[in-house]
Amino acid sequence: MLEKELKLFLKDNAKDQTTLQDLWDTTKAYIRGLTITYVARKNKDKKKTTELQEKHDELEHRMQKEPQNKEIKKEREVTEHIINLTLQDEMKQNLRMVKQNYFDKLGR
Repeated sequence: MLEKELKLFLKDNAKDQTTLQDLWDTTKAYIRGLTITYVARKNKDKKKTTELQEKHDELEHRMQKEPQNKEIKKEREVTEHIINLTLQDEMKQNLRMVKQNYFDKLGR
């Protein structure tokens, strides 16, 4: 993702009248902005996962008090399913990273 963004940025900004120092400074600022966006998105995702986990824990607690309540059971199952989907997405991303690192090191 970063590589594509950087290529697009350089394509748009690497003009003959632009000095290398200006290009370097704007590139640093652009990368800083991309990094801030990435970190904000990761924090938002982490917060969402934490909130889902807290909701699941609360539903588990309520389920222990009212084991026959089907509404609580269904809501708990839905929350559990959403948590599992989120974890699957994280695992897919981690697996892609591991594969990429493995193949990068293999080529050397």
